[in-house]
Amino acid sequence: MRSDLILSAAAQSSQTSAEALQTEAACALPLTEFYDTPSTLSATKPGDLLRKESATEYTLLPEGTKVQRILYHSLNAAGKDVVTSAAVMLPAGRAPQDGWPIIAWGHGTTGVSRQCAPSLMKDYYGSRLSEYLRAGFAIVATDYYGLGTEGAHHYGNGITQGRDVVYSIKAARAAEPELNKRWVVCGHSQGGLTAWGTAAEVHEQNDPDYLGAVAVAGGMQKDRAAAMYYTTTDPKNGALFVMVAHGIKARFPEFDPASMLTDAGMEHYTEVTKGGLDYCYAAFANVKPNTFPMPGWENLPLVDRWFSEFVPGERPIRGPILVIASTGDTLVKADGIEASVARACRAGMAVTFRLYDNLDHSQVFHQSVPDQLAWIKDRFAGKPAPGNCPPR
Repeated sequence: MRSDLILSAAAQSSQTSAEALQTEAACALPLTEFYDTPSTLSATKPGDLLRKESATEYTLLPEGTKVQRILYHSLNAAGKDVVTSAAVMLPAGRAPQDGWPIIAWGHGTTGVSRQCAPSLMKDYYGSRLSEYLRAGFAIVATDYYGLGTEGAHHYGNGITQGRDVVYSIKAARAAEPELNKRWVVCGHSQGGLTAWGTAAEVHEQNDPDYLGAVAVAGGMQKDRAAAMYYTTTDPKNGALFVMVAHGIKARFPEFDPASMLTDAGMEHYTEVTKGGLDYCYAAFANVKPNTFPMPGWENLPLVDRWFSEFVPGERPIRGPILVIASTGDTLVKADGIEASVARACRAGMAVTFRLYDNLDHSQVFHQSVPDQLAWIKDRFAGKPAPGNCPPR
């Protein structure tokens, strides 16, 4: 996968807000009734397949890729029954005798509104997932609850998004008989948090077919994340910080965003609901992001609860995890991820940590794909993953 061919939000940050909306509209698919909550939801259980349909609108995927959209029953962090959408992708050619091995994909930030689901974007999958498909893996790519489907998106919540992944696997197997039982999860950015959350959720559900997780550029410890938002000069972090406020509000409806955001931040609170990530980055291009956090925001009780549900190392995980970061990433700092790795190592988790030099937030994902695939193939081959934690 050539990163110079990828239309990334970072590459689009020089656009005006109007131009960004045009860019997003050009690759958008219609939000149809397929994504609406079925009246029969209460008669089903988490992991049940609710709907499926063939999808042929996606671009840049390897020739012969077969894609279905699915709608399935999931649970959010509060234990509420919700509906989540996903895409199931099969490589070209004939499936292996025991079915296609599965990579569950946890996507990075696309926005917080319903129209921001990756399955509603023509070019999202092909620009990110083609190498996995060419390597012979099926992809089960959840949109996360509230993206595509009805409901407030729990941005950054490891429990909700971890459950979305776990239940997507069950639903995908019902939709597609050519899938193998065994699977791993891989995610970037917000999806890196999702990978940690999935590994924790699988620990609770004890799925013997789960083999491990890959978390790329996602998963800072609370103190490091707070320090970054207080000092950042990257305008993109202004947009992301406001999305965090939306995520906390979605998870805890009683939360008051004005307790976390300054007046400058509150002026932009509704901005992030008007478009996707390209739009948000354009709209925030001239902000001073370190003026958004209210002093002490990270210690508010509901904020603290939100952090406890996604901070890596807070919950035990099942299986090994490969964690990747870069010294050049200004959106998810490597030192915050290293702190998560150190915490997980102290807890006895099987962690392998790889640090890349001077790659930005997008580059570290694309340039680490060969390492990701090598690690994933070893898990399917049954090789041990001892990790590289220092001796305790």
